[in-house]
Amino acid sequence: QSPLPAAYHGNNHQEYVDARMTELSSSQRQQVNKLWQQFRRQNPKRSRDGQMFIRILEHVGSTEPDAIPIRKFVKKWKQNYRELITQANHLENRSLDNGRYVFEQAACSRCHSIEGKGAKYGPDLTAVSKRFQGGKLLLQLVNPSQEIHKDFKTQMILVDDGRLLTGLVVNETPDHVEIVQNLLRPENIERIQKSAIEERKVADVSSMPSGLLDTFTAEDILDLLAFVESSKAIPATNQ
Repeated sequence: QSPLPAAYHGNNHQEYVDARMTELSSSQRQQVNKLWQQFRRQNPKRSRDGQMFIRILEHVGSTEPDAIPIRKFVKKWKQNYRELITQANHLENRSLDNGRYVFEQAACSRCHSIEGKGAKYGPDLTAVSKRFQGGKLLLQLVNPSQEIHKDFKTQMILVDDGRLLTGLVVNETPDHVEIVQNLLRPENIERIQKSAIEERKVADVSSMPSGLLDTFTAEDILDLLAFVESSKAIPATNQ
């Protein structure tokens, strides 16, 4: 058996799982769930083997996600964002064109809208930029779990057939919930009857992948901040 990761030891099992799952891409989370379901079918007496789930999770997490183009690692900005604070508070003369390019390359538009364009599976960035600017906006981008809107928290749902679904609940009725596991394919909505849910938990972490900007330079990130801050709200139109 493969060893458990050092970060797992001494930590609460579920808190580790919640945090680690949200670091994976949607396709990776689906793969974890697929392998875990297969293991439970083949080993019914170990259907609650938490350590095996961790091993599956880490195995999948060690593979490269295919959702976003592979880029060269630059820096762990979550730990090093303070280097940019001063410049983030003075964004004059930044390249908005490059900021828009970074916005597209980082796949921001797959979940967020800006100036009325884009998806709505994450907060509208035009509104976010009116609440946070400069260093505070930078922190929101590099550490999205710092403050999460209640409507966009990741949910983890264990179904009675052994599946563990992780994603964004996009609709809920008294009888069922509808969840999107892969925000890059929002048309793939899974409906789950509430009577089939064994366990459901809201993870106190953002559904935005961790380290999304770690492949971009300081200049890129500053240009991205300037681009987001430059966005303007689209006036509502009368119907």
